[in-house]
Amino acid sequence: MSTSLHQVASMTFPYEIYDEIISAVPELDESRTTIVGILSRCALVCRGWLPQCQHHLYSTVYLRMYNPTSYIRLRYLWRTLRNTPHISPLVRELTVSDGVEGVPGGILRLLPIFLAWKLPNISALTLLSEGTRLELHPSFFAALTTMKALTSLRLIQTRIIRTDFHRVLAALPHVSDLKLDGVAWQDLRESCVHQWPGYRPNIPPLSSLCMTDTPKADTEYAPFTYRAYMLLILSVLGPTVSTLHLDIDAFYKTTNIIEDLPNVPPILYFNGLRSLTLRYCWKFKPTESPPEGFLSFLDRLEAPSLQTLNIALQVRPKHELGDPVTLFGVARNIDIYACRVTCLTALNILVIFDLNFLLQWDKDSVKEQLSDHFLCHPAFEQWKRTSRLFTRGVLTIKFAIVRLKLDGVRDTGYWDVVLWEYRHDADKDPVPSPLRIPTMPAYSYGVDFERLIPKLFQC
Repeated sequence: MSTSLHQVASMTFPYEIYDEIISAVPELDESRTTIVGILSRCALVCRGWLPQCQHHLYSTVYLRMYNPTSYIRLRYLWRTLRNTPHISPLVRELTVSDGVEGVPGGILRLLPIFLAWKLPNISALTLLSEGTRLELHPSFFAALTTMKALTSLRLIQTRIIRTDFHRVLAALPHVSDLKLDGVAWQDLRESCVHQWPGYRPNIPPLSSLCMTDTPKADTEYAPFTYRAYMLLILSVLGPTVSTLHLDIDAFYKTTNIIEDLPNVPPILYFNGLRSLTLRYCWKFKPTESPPEGFLSFLDRLEAPSLQTLNIALQVRPKHELGDPVTLFGVARNIDIYACRVTCLTALNILVIFDLNFLLQWDKDSVKEQLSDHFLCHPAFEQWKRTSRLFTRGVLTIKFAIVRLKLDGVRDTGYWDVVLWEYRHDADKDPVPSPLRIPTMPAYSYGVDFERLIPKLFQC
């Protein structure tokens, strides 16, 4: 009996090899749309390829809804989960981006109700509401309790009532990883500060907390009670959190926090904290003083088990790079604080010059300015020479020039990066390394930047 060419080709390699090739597709440096297209075409080749393709197609689900007609995508997902029960256990991560104007809360306010008991293995949920107020349905919290396997929750660009936020966390007792990107609570009142000694929100024992893209204090978006509320969350999570990523902008100009917030504990205890990442966004001005609030936060921090401290100083110049003396003065104070941490094994200070806000930009001229006015400045040389942590090899200093470039057609983009790294064991000064770091999908500039920071620390 003759064998067709298709059968011969299928017999050439075992299906395990095809599975490995299919599993490599999601790791490609391509947009999410391109990867989904490749996997969808592979799923139509033969039945043997279908299970592995479905595994990667549905393990991470994105729903991006920016007009009423795009709600059909949710209807398709709901119908697929209903008609093909074997698909439901495949979904591990779900990201829903809802930016439809004129619909308070949009689909997010009803999402858990639509998906109740349909995603038994979902472990990560990301909700993005494009800065609109998230008005939750009364049954939202009860439906949320059906996601028993959920361990990671991320809220992006969301305005939510403080009590609703606490109820969301109370409905997810197994959440250990919480990320808040650009979240604002507009119902904060001065009474929150007066309730401090006895009031404790019902928050599960988190091991990882990320609070980024936070509004600066003393603005119309962040009253002074915002600082108190952030400190409240940090003090409640102190006994359990081991990884903390925090934007320190909200503590800006908090030179005497004890007088401003008398009920706030003078010391923040993080007994189990192992890794701490702090970012400060600095807009250089001729009369701008060092960020006392940033240094005050470090002085009030008690973390006896801290092993890794990552500091990202983001500079967003408009005309020039800024004052190197002020910058290196702040960096040296951070170095002095780190000397008091007995268990510290790595201190990484990353200075990022974010050129997306520079009015006139030329990469070569910026590199020349950075080399002449910062990397060769006497204050930098003195800091390296007198730093005990740098001499011991604990301190690593990095400088980076970054600019985001997006491709709207492919729904992706990349960071154009030039990186300098200074180590004590290096024989000579580093050579600038050009890097191209992909980012996808682009939710917002702040989210893209937060994704860039850990990659720069790892480079």
